[in-house]
Amino acid sequence: MLAGGDFGSLLCRININGGIILNPVNAGIYISAIKYTFRRIAIINVILETGSALYCIQTAKSGTGAISGCYASAYVSPINASSVLGRSSDWLVDLSGNFATAPNDCANGSTFRGNGILRIRKTGACVTM
Repeated sequence: MLAGGDFGSLLCRININGGIILNPVNAGIYISAIKYTFRRIAIINVILETGSALYCIQTAKSGTGAISGCYASAYVSPINASSVLGRSSDWLVDLSGNFATAPNDCANGSTFRGNGILRIRKTGACVTM
């Protein structure tokens, strides 16, 4: 879990580079922005293996909280392929691995390589190339 709450107004330039996040019970990375903005978070070359019916990356925004300029490049392997990204429409992602068919909210221009198919997020939907 990257953050379970707000820790101040300067939540920016956080970089997770490499490694494996194994979380069979919860989301791999969960960010909750309640009062402040999380800016420029980069998750690069990370393997995310998560639990049944849970997200590899999930964000929650409420109140004055926001997510801005965040990027993830990761291999994703959810146990139950219900979804990879949850409420993460502010993230630009370049993911590979086990793609799930559920919403997978992310920014337009994001890419998914998995299950033998290349998908690009375009006008709010994943388009198969």
